[in-house]
Amino acid sequence: MSQAATQQLGDGELYYIISNGIRLTGMPAWGSEDKPEAIWDLVSVIRRLPKLSPEELQRLQNAAREAGGELSEQAPELEKKEGEPAKEGETKPKHTHTHVHKH
Repeated sequence: MSQAATQQLGDGELYYIISNGIRLTGMPAWGSEDKPEAIWDLVSVIRRLPKLSPEELQRLQNAAREAGGELSEQAPELEKKEGEPAKEGETKPKHTHTHVHKH
């Protein structure tokens, strides 16, 4: 989500992708599960990802882990430098959206 290809998308495009998913990929649609305000909040978080300090990234990973999210499993992927090739045998994650419901 912090890679240039994602960051170059417009806010409306990110909103659409989160709401409707991407067919035939690991990106599900969240529009029927989340309110529009929550999706816009996620767009804001995606915009901040490339600017996070290591401490902020760690707090985000900890929060995702506590909420049972997937971000904690993807932490090594997020810490890679853009354009860095994957290590042999390593695959890209199919889904990196951390979905947290506030109750």
